[in-house]
Amino acid sequence: MTTHSARLNEAQKRDALRRALESDTLARADQLKQLLTYVCEMEILGRSSELTEFRIAEEALGKGKDFSPVDDASVRNRVYALRRKLERLYAVEDPGAPIKIELIRGTYIPRFAEANVDELPAPPPRELLEEPPAEPAPRFRRPIVWLLGGLVSGMAIMALFQRAVTAPARSIDPIVREAWGTLLDRKDEVLISLGAPAQMTLLPFDVKMEWDPELPAFEAPAAIYPWYVRQHRFFSGRQLYMTPDVNSPHFGDVLGATIAIKTLSAAGCAYRLLPERVVPAALLNARNSILFGVPYKSEAVLKALEKTPFQFTYDAKLRDVVITRSMPGGAPPKIYTPRRDERNDRVESFGLITVVRRDPDDAKGGTVVFSGDPPSAGAAAAATFFVSPQHLSEVRERLRAEGYERWPAAYQILVRCRLDSNLLLSLSYEAHAVLRAR
Repeated sequence: MTTHSARLNEAQKRDALRRALESDTLARADQLKQLLTYVCEMEILGRSSELTEFRIAEEALGKGKDFSPVDDASVRNRVYALRRKLERLYAVEDPGAPIKIELIRGTYIPRFAEANVDELPAPPPRELLEEPPAEPAPRFRRPIVWLLGGLVSGMAIMALFQRAVTAPARSIDPIVREAWGTLLDRKDEVLISLGAPAQMTLLPFDVKMEWDPELPAFEAPAAIYPWYVRQHRFFSGRQLYMTPDVNSPHFGDVLGATIAIKTLSAAGCAYRLLPERVVPAALLNARNSILFGVPYKSEAVLKALEKTPFQFTYDAKLRDVVITRSMPGGAPPKIYTPRRDERNDRVESFGLITVVRRDPDDAKGGTVVFSGDPPSAGAAAAATFFVSPQHLSEVRERLRAEGYERWPAAYQILVRCRLDSNLLLSLSYEAHAVLRAR
């Protein structure tokens, strides 16, 4: 039994808000605390019906009057992150809270609920595992891009992308056009290859996968059941199976692909989006291409990054993936390590841009690779960086200071990104390396 907002007085609600704001769970999340305070105050004042995405963007997150939810998903991302923080707060840190604050899914309205202490369930283990992202990826104006959201759970929709799509050209900032080079040449179709790691998918039934029907599913071990039930609360089956899967890309790669498609569409370029497993290597080498993935989960990216200075490396001591940069003269490599909080959530990570340009008279294609150390938002951060005139101008000035009057023929850019609940908060330039000058 619970007592909801309408039956609680103002003092009770403010005390619940104070208790949440002073928690360890929200201690380092100033923006989320600001958002929580704003929506709760609006509810306490009886103005929750006025909570809209525009209003939250302007009054809680400091966005300008030109905020557009079509191009900017920051409100939805922040609300999703806050919802997860609250769920963790009351499941792990403060399960006995007399009044809990909930964010109703599908709205921006908070709800205060008073728990009956006699019916409180035992708290779950401290490892509150992540649920799949519930908030939509940023929506863009072209309807075909909306379909990308389905790629998170499977690649069956890829059949809809097998044909090239050419959109009317719109304005592209000159520095972005310069950095992308021949990829924005309207004469050539760009192939976007989305890597998907080989993995095991948990299902409540034994099913034959179409790419290898003879490959058996495996009964899931009993130890995985408590975690699965926390992710799928209505699971009522008696058996779980682990089924081999090659059709599920990472969310950060999918989000990065939407950014690339938006840019190509704005330039009026034709593109074709395909899962890497159906793209022959020879096809990638012969045309303009954009790759998403990391070397240990993508053969195409492994080949593209084979001899580059920046590499993804597994650190056995940290049990984590780090990025290393080879140094001249036999010096030890420089190591870029992701940062985690006390709950082992990534709060800082890296994205990597690798560019191999082509000359206009070269018959071979140019390639851009967007990589991030999964399951972070690194690939999305890398793609966001590569369409930002501000960030690209910064890199351009650094290259000029090193004597490069033009963009090099091949180079890498390392991007540092701050995260919250695996969602991108901010990004910045970290380092770069020139592989080959023109």
